[in-house]
Amino acid sequence: MSMEVIVGLLTNIVLLMSLSVVYSLFTNETKLSRFSSKLVMGISVSIVGFIIMSTAVEAEPGVFFDGRSVLMLLSGIFFGIVPVIVGGLSLSFFRITMGGSGVIPGILWVIIPGIIGVVWRYIRIKKESTDLSKINLLEQYLLLFITQVLMVGLLFFFPARVSLEAIAAVALPLALFYPIGGLAVSAFMLKQRINYFSAIEIKDREQEYKDLFNKSASYSFIIDPESGKFFNVNQAAIDKYGYSYEEFTNLSIYDVNLLGREDLDKLRDKKDKENSGYFRVKHILKNKEIMDVEVRSVYLTLEGQVYTYATVTDITDRIQHEAKYQDVNVKLETTLHSVSEGIISTNEYGEIEIINDIAKDYLSVSSKVIGKSITDVVKIYSKDHNLDFGQIFNSTIRNNESFKSDKPYLLINNNNDLNLYVDFSLSPITFDEVIRGSILVFRDVTNQFEQNEQIQFISQHDYLTGLFNRYFLEVEMKRLDTKRQLPISIIHGDVNGLKLTNDAFGHIEGDKLLVEISDILKKATRSEDIIARWGGDEFIILLPQTTEANAKKVLARIRDLQIKSMYEIMKPSISLGLATKTDETQDLSNVLIEAETEMYNNKQTDGKHMRHEFLSNLEKRLYNIHPELGKHAFQVSSTAKEFGEYLKLDEDDLSLLIIFAAYHDIGWINIGEELLLKTDNITEDEREIINSHCEVGFRIMKSIPELSGIAELIIAHHERWDGTGYPFGLKGKTIPYLSRILSIIDAYDMMINNSIYSPFRTIPEALKELDTHKGTQFDPGLVKEFIKLHTNKKK
Repeated sequence: MSMEVIVGLLTNIVLLMSLSVVYSLFTNETKLSRFSSKLVMGISVSIVGFIIMSTAVEAEPGVFFDGRSVLMLLSGIFFGIVPVIVGGLSLSFFRITMGGSGVIPGILWVIIPGIIGVVWRYIRIKKESTDLSKINLLEQYLLLFITQVLMVGLLFFFPARVSLEAIAAVALPLALFYPIGGLAVSAFMLKQRINYFSAIEIKDREQEYKDLFNKSASYSFIIDPESGKFFNVNQAAIDKYGYSYEEFTNLSIYDVNLLGREDLDKLRDKKDKENSGYFRVKHILKNKEIMDVEVRSVYLTLEGQVYTYATVTDITDRIQHEAKYQDVNVKLETTLHSVSEGIISTNEYGEIEIINDIAKDYLSVSSKVIGKSITDVVKIYSKDHNLDFGQIFNSTIRNNESFKSDKPYLLINNNNDLNLYVDFSLSPITFDEVIRGSILVFRDVTNQFEQNEQIQFISQHDYLTGLFNRYFLEVEMKRLDTKRQLPISIIHGDVNGLKLTNDAFGHIEGDKLLVEISDILKKATRSEDIIARWGGDEFIILLPQTTEANAKKVLARIRDLQIKSMYEIMKPSISLGLATKTDETQDLSNVLIEAETEMYNNKQTDGKHMRHEFLSNLEKRLYNIHPELGKHAFQVSSTAKEFGEYLKLDEDDLSLLIIFAAYHDIGWINIGEELLLKTDNITEDEREIINSHCEVGFRIMKSIPELSGIAELIIAHHERWDGTGYPFGLKGKTIPYLSRILSIIDAYDMMINNSIYSPFRTIPEALKELDTHKGTQFDPGLVKEFIKLHTNKKK
């Protein structure tokens, strides 16, 4: 590579620099239209190109090398399509006039770089998302380098026109020197472009400011912050204050303020420290009127100079209205803080502006929540947690529709997670059909909710057992009577021995038996099964989607739990019946009747067995407490058999008398252990309780069909011949015959067997005592026969 070639190529690089001068001319303001500017740019590119091509290096006859490829690439990047077309056509024509064997590749050296430049311009330079300052030197260099390599490589496609020797002579400077020179030009032009658009943006902003300033309805001022002098004022201020523009420029803020200079400077210094540009002051108009104003100011830089930009609003009427309605506002605020509801109001952004004391108390918050988002402070949820306050608030604002809860919602306290139930309403605040905020009103209905829940529970549940009641079961039977729930099984149960338990131990113990049975039923069933107390001692279990086989497993679990029960009085017993609906056409009510029928059939067997067991348990319980009563019952039974045979009673009466004798004191089971063993200092009330054992015994035996015949005998066995006995005061032969017999035997046994209720007597003494009380306490004829029996025995 000769020195002549190097010098020629370097000259071309220097000439390329003129392109940046052309670009800088067009980044300044011009009176030409956009198209005209682009056309002139194209002509300028052509001129620079003519000069460059005129100083081209002739590598061999008719083959010229110069910087036209770099020129067209940069023109495409920074000037655009029109200049590239104009320049490209001009330079192509010029190359044709130069002639030689390299005309065609020479023209391609004009066209291809121009296309590459335009494409890159729209991919990078013109793209809105591109930050021009982020286009670095490496990116620019690589674009120039790759383009030059591409152009050199293009020559190899024309071996007949450009020799390899010519390519070798210029390849290195073209690939290395031209990209470096082009990089300098590209970097300069990119900087020019950045500065140009920055200047346009600044200019546009200044123009926007001027338009805003001059057209603003507010009174606007630009003030020198040091001297306080007015630098500029808008027309609205001129019209309001009454000064001309020239007069204003000779005035300062001190001339229009009612405050003195010192007080005003103190106020300005205070606001600067608070970083606040808001003032409320009084201004003096040219006509000496006083105007209350609101001033908002910011610092503004214009043409490198810092100014204060102030907008002034006349608030004279507002101040007057505030004064006029101050009393009303005080009353409204007092009302707000005295109502029993919690009240929160927000601005259009959902930020809390007002919250009364009730709301603070409900939420456990302070006034520090002012300015916070209401959805961050208020935690309200539906009972099932499927809907929260945030969703309700967003829907209310989005649809501009009020919301009122139709049921209590859960409010979570911010401090201790205490739950309240509230009714609330949320409404948007609108002005001129624009939402300006919202207001939330809520009140604590926890007590009411809990009462309603309790009422609902009571209306659906049995108060004693906690199971569902008959009403709820009937509703559920209708609800569940669908094909999807088939098969549906029903278990009907009737508690055995409830009346016996009530009679023997009182209704409190009977209630305990019902509760024990209820617990057994709950343990034996699934959570989805429905157990209801159907009546006094009847229970129904509704088993949806349960086959008869699976329902029988429930029966087995119930019977097993009865056996394992720890209930003290007896083993709980419930007779059960089962029926299953398997077909959609079956009436569920008839299925219930089937279960009831089976239950009553089973009860015939279950009841008899239970009564026998119950009576046996009663005896054991009673005689464990008072063993003497057991001995007494045995002895009285034995004596009753002997005396009955003596009196020649028929077989039925004799059998009845013996059974009566065995159970005549069964009513003592309800007296209570302490009173049962008490022998002295018995009060009138205690005596009345003791005497009630006859009635208790009557009720027990009346509840046992097999022994109901002795019930009337038991209740009368403490009646007296003279009518002074208890409980009815029966007299003479109105007292049942067997009861008169037993009263003699009962008293006799008490006397001769050292009872705690009677002092011990010998047999003669006892017989004499009976004889003494014949005609008053005892049947005289029966006493006479009883004495004869023992006299004959002695003989």
